[in-house]
Amino acid sequence: MDILKKRAHRALADVLPVWCALSVITSLPYAVAALRTPPGSVFTGVLSAYDDTFSYLGWISQGAAGHLLMLDQFTSEPHRRQFFLPLWSGLGLVSRVTGLSVAAVFHAGRIAAALVLLLAAWAVTRTVIKSRRRVRYTLWLLAFSAGFGWLLFVAQAGAISNWASISQPPGGSADLDIPEAITFRSAFAQVHLTLGAALVYASIAAAIISLKRRSRTGAVVGGCLVSLVAIVHPFDVVVVAIVAAATFASWPLIEGRGSAAERSPYGNAFRLAAWFGVASLPVLAYLLFLYLASDVGREWSRVISALSPPPIQYLIGFGLVALFAGAGFGSCGAGGGLRAASLSVGR
Repeated sequence: MDILKKRAHRALADVLPVWCALSVITSLPYAVAALRTPPGSVFTGVLSAYDDTFSYLGWISQGAAGHLLMLDQFTSEPHRRQFFLPLWSGLGLVSRVTGLSVAAVFHAGRIAAALVLLLAAWAVTRTVIKSRRRVRYTLWLLAFSAGFGWLLFVAQAGAISNWASISQPPGGSADLDIPEAITFRSAFAQVHLTLGAALVYASIAAAIISLKRRSRTGAVVGGCLVSLVAIVHPFDVVVVAIVAAATFASWPLIEGRGSAAERSPYGNAFRLAAWFGVASLPVLAYLLFLYLASDVGREWSRVISALSPPPIQYLIGFGLVALFAGAGFGSCGAGGGLRAASLSVGR
């Protein structure tokens, strides 16, 4: 118990300064907009992705009315309540209990989700980095880094004096076009993007810990977290599946040491991967049912489906972060350092 308290205290000490800075900076534009709202007008609390965000506010309103299953209010097609969205239902319950407006609860959830994300990122970072100072640097980099999209913005927008007349924001980079790709933009704009990323980090951390401790429980927890990802931000399921698969597949190579049997722990990694996958099936099955059996769900899936941006957009959006990651991986000794760092997690 003392060890857990010590870890919790260490996590909060590393995370809270970053979270406070992130919360204040991402909330300032909303505060300014609220203060500058003309008399007789109402600020909706939305500054980006208006169509999507108003849908989320509508779901929170349904949750506040006591509904667990949601309707898609932005379609004229008749359908029954079938969308299971516990995040929005939970926020609606908070609005109902506290009496706060839907917009206020949305932003409270946005700020709280940022804390959960940073704590989950701390857990992942501690599995591969031994130095506490580097862990803190990583959290600051995660919270406030982006790519080179701002250079494209300047190049396409022209002089600063003309920015206000831009009808379509410049694009061409992952950090400009994909809000969920960047922690700062996720924390600024949406609850589910931030919470979805937090669940991705937590599920990967659970997978790594299950491999290091040969723990079936850890693998099951990781799979259950994937199920939560599926009902918070379904797009992230693909990301966590690829990363988790790569983690389970590469772990025997990273961990290999000692006797010949210990250097070939593929069977153990396969078993843990199987438990991880089984635990993630229930909600994935629900999503498949929703998208295959429901006309509204199927059409919604078709409309929101989008192809991945070309590689150049990823290079521009993540090139700088990738350079730091490559340098950091190299300084870890490409495996030996990771093994040494992993010992610190159990302390």
